[in-house]
Order: sequence, then C-alpha cells, then structure tokens
Amino acid sequence: MSLNDYFTRDIRLRHLRLLVAIDEAGRLTRAARLLHVTQPALSKALSEIERSIGLPLFDRTPSGLTPTPHGATLVRAARAALAEIERAGAELRRPPGPPALRILDVGVMPTAGRTIVAAAVARLRALHPELTVRIVDGPTGALLPQLVAGRLHLILGARVRATPPDGVETLFLYDDPMQLVVAAKHPLSRLRVPRWERLAAVPWVLPPTGHPTRIAFDRALRRLGWPSPTVIVEALSSDTVVALVEAMGAIALTSGRLAALLEARGTAREIAPAVAQALSISLAVTVFAAPASLQDPGVAALVRCLRDVSAQSIRPHR
Repeated sequence: MSLNDYFTRDIRLRHLRLLVAIDEAGRLTRAARLLHVTQPALSKALSEIERSIGLPLFDRTPSGLTPTPHGATLVRAARAALAEIERAGAELRRPPGPPALRILDVGVMPTAGRTIVAAAVARLRALHPELTVRIVDGPTGALLPQLVAGRLHLILGARVRATPPDGVETLFLYDDPMQLVVAAKHPLSRLRVPRWERLAAVPWVLPPTGHPTRIAFDRALRRLGWPSPTVIVEALSSDTVVALVEAMGAIALTSGRLAALLEARGTAREIAPAVAQALSISLAVTVFAAPASLQDPGVAALVRCLRDVSAQSIRPHR
C-alpha cells in the first residue's frame, strides 16, 4: 500500500489514539493499559501501521519506545486531529443557538476598575479559564455608543440618563454616594468638621467639565450657595486622581467605594462627611448590555461575578 493510499483511505481514528498513547506512555505495556487492550494486540496494530506506511514510527530501545522523525510528525498530527474532533463533539453537544463567546469586551468607568472589576474578572477567570476579557476604560457616556455598535458586550458604568439608548438593557447593581478624600497625612484629615470655606481654599481634583458628576457638583454648589474651589485640576483616571491628591495636597471627589478602598489601604482619608452629604451626589452603578449578549453564558457569568463582588464590603488592608 502506498503512503497516499493509507492517508486517503485506510487511516483510522483508533490508529491516531494508538500513536498518541504509545508516545505518552513510552512503552507498549503502559500504552496497552491506557487503551484497555492487550500488549500483543497493540504491538500487532503498530506493526500493521508501520507496514502500511512503509516507515518506522518508533525506535525500540532498552528504555522504551522513542518516536522517529517520521513518527514524531505523525504523532503531532494525530494529537491535533484528535483535539479538533473533540472540539467538534463539544460543539455538537452544545444546545442550539449562537456559539458561546470566547472573548468578552467590557467597558469600565474609571472608578470601577479598582473597586469591583478586577475582583470580578479574577473570579470569572477562576470559574471560566477559557474566557479572555478585554477591558476598555472610559466614561459611561463615551462607552455606550461602542456598546450599541456591537464593539462591547457589556459596560459597568453609572446611569447617566433616565432612558438608556435603544437596544440597551440596564441592570442596577448598587448606589455609590460620592465622598471627599485627601492624602492620609493631609492637615484636613485631622479636622472633625471643616467648613466649606476651608475646603474651597485647597486644590480640588474633579471630573472634567461636562461630565455628569461634574455637572452635579456645580449644581450642588449653586443650590447650597457655596463658592467654587479656587484651584481645580480635572482628571478621571483613579490612578491619576490618587497621584494628584498625594502630590498636590488636593481634595478629590470620588466614589464612596473607591474612597473606602483607599482608606482601607492607608493611602487616603475620607473627610467632611457632612459636606459630602450636603452635596448629595451619588453614582447609580449599573451594568449596560445588549439583551442578546446577556444570553451568552460568559456574559451572564460576569454579571453574576459583578453582583457578588459588589455585595461584599471592603475590608481594611493588612
């Protein structure tokens, strides 16, 4: 029989399993146990394959069987073929519907990366190691068009309008009141009830003009009749906000969950809770997704992980 005839007509699935088992076991007796056949039957089958191909596939040595160059090529191809057959079988066993996503593209608002997304993704990966998660950072308003266009499967953001865009479903997670933080050793951290005039004289780190939180902050000052801070630096990234707080001795308006995390880690202190309460600014932390995406097992699993993590309190860092 020619080599071409063997590969086009006579190769069998059991031949592929036999070759892989021999390569993994290194000895016919071990391979026979793996395949649940007798050693003479396995030896005979290997001889038939080698005779059909016309090439030796394994060298017989005192320490066992070692693939020849031709054998190594065929074993590598056998492994690939068996893996592909297994994947095809898994797909055939899967319930009808669109194939499950392998890559999840997730939009994340700036304050959520540290507070819940990292822990939720770690939990998801432990449960579903086959999934890859790609994070896109940005304000919720900038991320929503990407969700509508199908470039994102899910957004963890804050509710920025009464009605979401068409084709977007919202799942409320929790309400996150905004707090004021300063560096851990800032003089204001030692004052129990600092007056607004004292706070306004210190540099502030705020979201950019036009951001929903900044709009709410400016409206609150007008409602309360308080003057605007003298010096304002605009930033959204939580890492940048923390760096500015430390470098400038500034006050930052940030989410309550991030403020609690920074205080637990000893990098910042919450101050003036009465002032934060008077400002009355809160983030409605929400999952945004297309309804079809929520039917995907990976997206649904990530939503569950986000819910679980957001329900946990932040513990002091030890």
